[in-house]
Amino acid sequence: MFPAIGDVFGTLDKRFVSTVWLPVQAFFGCLLVIVFSAYGWTRARTTWTALPAGGQVAAAVGYLVAGTLVAYVVAAQISSLIRLYEGYWPDIRPLGGRVKRVTEALTQRQRDRRDRLVADEQHARVALAYPAGDDRVLPTRFGNIMRSAETHPWQRYRLDGVLFWPRLYACLPEAVVTQIGAARSNMEFMLVVSVCGYAFAGVGTVTALVLGLWWGAAIALAGGLLVGWGGYVSSLSRCLAFGTVVRAVFDVHRFALLDTLKWRRPESWQQERAQWQAIGHLWLHGGPGSAEEARRLGYQPSKPPENKPPED
Repeated sequence: MFPAIGDVFGTLDKRFVSTVWLPVQAFFGCLLVIVFSAYGWTRARTTWTALPAGGQVAAAVGYLVAGTLVAYVVAAQISSLIRLYEGYWPDIRPLGGRVKRVTEALTQRQRDRRDRLVADEQHARVALAYPAGDDRVLPTRFGNIMRSAETHPWQRYRLDGVLFWPRLYACLPEAVVTQIGAARSNMEFMLVVSVCGYAFAGVGTVTALVLGLWWGAAIALAGGLLVGWGGYVSSLSRCLAFGTVVRAVFDVHRFALLDTLKWRRPESWQQERAQWQAIGHLWLHGGPGSAEEARRLGYQPSKPPENKPPED
């Protein structure tokens, strides 16, 4: 039976285990500490030792399986968590537009921070941490670092990063894909740690209060908030590293996409920018934007249909 259990958990993806599963298990482990503290450690140990071996195994497996299921749910929502930390917050109607006002205030705060960095002539830092243009600034530092990386290929080559990324990713060498996965895993790990910390601040505090453990509620609230904020702050450097990798991929490997599609490479920077714009229009709208764009992509101009008289 034990080898079978080991086989089941051994099949879990290593990235999933290190990025999501471990923080979620730590979250449930801290909840157990609160429960056992209220129940009494001696009493809990006595109850555990009184269980038969099968009961202990069932309880341990049930705990791991429940934590794994929750971890899978969290993993499925990673993209949503990233957008949440970027600052894409829904304007919930019952709040009467308060979310929108808070978003605008935080966005202006980020603009002011960027302007202070510019005044201090920290241009390299601004380029990595903020997108170009006031209208593209987001309400969080994490979101601005991500958007700066997303808009980098457009600023340089008129290449829509969001549109081209999944297509370019399919053409990348395995070593580059591994590097991207490692950088993204590090970033996602800190975000999951942050989410688990904030979740424990709420769930752990309520659990401790329900069990009458007042000091446990204070520790859960303070510790959860500290871990949540610390995880977010740590994610910023990981996000910066991931954004740097994304920039490098577009700078170094963008022509791999042209080579894969058998499209000719441009001969000048102006031609390159025009060519990427034409390709983006083709993929986004289903066809070239003009006859000039069609010729730029190597397509022959289509002939007008012939007007033949109907056959008798």
